[in-house]
Amino acid sequence: KDCYMADPDSDAIEAGKEDVAEELGENEDAEKDCTVAAGGRGETAPAIYGSMAGGLKKPAHGRAAYTDSDWAIFGKSFMAVFIAEWGDRTQIAMISQHASQPVVPVFLGSVLAFFLLTLSAVGAASLLNGQKLKERVVFGFASLCFLLFAAMALKDAVEMSHSVVH
Repeated sequence: KDCYMADPDSDAIEAGKEDVAEELGENEDAEKDCTVAAGGRGETAPAIYGSMAGGLKKPAHGRAAYTDSDWAIFGKSFMAVFIAEWGDRTQIAMISQHASQPVVPVFLGSVLAFFLLTLSAVGAASLLNGQKLKERVVFGFASLCFLLFAAMALKDAVEMSHSVVH
């Protein structure tokens, strides 16, 4: 439904950036904070922090300038992931796995897997920075993935029911 209803000219990346900017309350004051962090030299956020793909750049005085906005982004990112992951299947699976296995390997394996998943998402965002990605394509791809997962689950269920019957 989302794929069909999506605006064919809508850019998913720009829409996401607008949502984040709105959520963080970014406005001219945030740019002024970055100018002050640069020592009042009139540089704005892109001059100090670089593009999404470029990462954090050091200002001329030699140390990274972390502003309140950076900490706000960190806090919101942490809370979004923490709340989204709390009580999901992965957490339940880790509880089940720890019930029969030592805590340290389970913990380290989970941390490494989540780190790599997050790193791949950030890497994809860096690669796609500046690109236009239509929302309809994103919704269509996600729909096809879910259709594939449903077909695989149905196939497994049919095979399991045949093995139980015979």
